[in-house]
Amino acid sequence: MSLGSTIVRLRTEKGWTQSDLAKQVEMNYQHIYRLEKDRFRPRPKTMVKLAEVLGVSSDILMAAMEDGIPTGLMRNDPELTDLMAQITTLDEEKISALKTFLNALLTCQQVQSLAKRPLTRTQAP
Repeated sequence: MSLGSTIVRLRTEKGWTQSDLAKQVEMNYQHIYRLEKDRFRPRPKTMVKLAEVLGVSSDILMAAMEDGIPTGLMRNDPELTDLMAQITTLDEEKISALKTFLNALLTCQQVQSLAKRPLTRTQAP
C-alpha cells in the first residue's frame, strides 16, 4: 500500500475530507490531494505532523512510503528487507501459505513470552 493510499484510508476512517486533513496539518488541500496521488514525497516534519493528526506512528507512514517495509528493518537487516521486497512476486497461494507461517511463528513467540512471565498471586490456583 502506497503512502497516498494509506493517507486516504486513515483520513476516510476519520470521516474527514481532504480539506479537513489539510486544516489539521496546516497545509493547502491541494498538497493533500498531491500526497494522496503519490505525486510528491513530504518532508520528515510533515510526515510527523500527518502521523500525529491521523493518530498513527510515523513509522507506519514511513513504511508505506518505502513500499511497506519498516524503516528500522531496512537499516538493520538488508537480507530480510530484500526478501520482503520479493513477496510481491509470489502467487496468491504462496502468499496465503506465508501468512499462515508468519501467524504461527508470531503466535509461538507470544506463547513463549507468556510462559516466561512469573505467575502473580491472583493467577496461582
